[in-house]
Amino acid sequence: MATKPFLSQIAVPVGTTTGDVYYPQTSLLMHFNGTNGSTTMTDNSKNNLTATATNGAAISTAQSKFGGSSLLLDGTNDYVTVTNSTDFDFGSGDFTIEYWEYRTSSGTQRPILSRNAIPYTPYMIGWYDVSINENIVMYMSSNGTTWDIASGISMGVRTINVWTHYAVTRNGNTFRTFQNGTQISTFTSTAAFPAGAASLEIGRYNALYYFQGYIDELRITKGIARYTSNFTPSTTQFLDSTGDANSNVVVNSTATGFAIGTGGINGAQLAKAWVNFDGIGTVSIRDSYSVSSITDLGTGTYDVNFSSTFSTIPTVVASTSNTTVNTNYGVNVNSHTTSKVQIFCTENGVTTDKGVVSVIVFRN
Repeated sequence: MATKPFLSQIAVPVGTTTGDVYYPQTSLLMHFNGTNGSTTMTDNSKNNLTATATNGAAISTAQSKFGGSSLLLDGTNDYVTVTNSTDFDFGSGDFTIEYWEYRTSSGTQRPILSRNAIPYTPYMIGWYDVSINENIVMYMSSNGTTWDIASGISMGVRTINVWTHYAVTRNGNTFRTFQNGTQISTFTSTAAFPAGAASLEIGRYNALYYFQGYIDELRITKGIARYTSNFTPSTTQFLDSTGDANSNVVVNSTATGFAIGTGGINGAQLAKAWVNFDGIGTVSIRDSYSVSSITDLGTGTYDVNFSSTFSTIPTVVASTSNTTVNTNYGVNVNSHTTSKVQIFCTENGVTTDKGVVSVIVFRN
């Protein structure tokens, strides 16, 4: 049987796909990609909900933030409905609603999104209210008959004929609104918003009020407040999968690797300490990281001493080579502290020195 490789011989190919770590919590993801005039609109979330264009709502290539197209609404009677889903029921939980808009009208009462409207919706986003310093505002109702936010909460000053990013988040009982990544307002409420009994509507509220302009990259995330302070809006369209998000891949002998997440691919020191040594005769270290020395405590028993003390006791993985067929061997962690780990190696139940011993130490 061949011996196990040294750490310096290990190389695991790294993944190349970045992703959205919160994609599993994404309730709706509309890129509004397509050919000019198309009424086919795809929900790229895991739910793959049906979106239906109504009264002339269509894809337009005249304007887009990403992807070469967006949703065009005429402000008269165009809107899009999305199949009702419990993933739009926020209750008292966290959430994020965000989108890009290119508003072409200075007229008031131009909503981006609403859930219900009989008579009050659980939430209505993107309403232009000239009485509130010409701001885009949001309203929410926990009882369907009155607004919990009676005067509306500002999402930022209304802009015309320019792409602008807006976001609303709830984190615990703290609500925040953002314009182009800058926090505009914050307020607290314990309100629990009721489940909706009708479809989500994009570009319409209460069958009376309609948005005029273009909408791109509309995303709803349930259970997650993606933004709790100022941020930089995405410079590309939102991602359609988790990809390799939050995975760590060891790629070389020094136990470095890649941490892959929404911010891209970044180098990471995955193992906090490791060593590969010869445990026969005078102990000799072949290769190591954050290990100062090996203390031979007797046959098959060793202390691995760390260069720096850990703040908490780490996790240890150890192994030995086996060059003999039909031999039972093992390596055991006898004890470990913040400054060292003690291991002992056995063969057929007897403690024995081993020619190749590897120890890897992990800690978050």
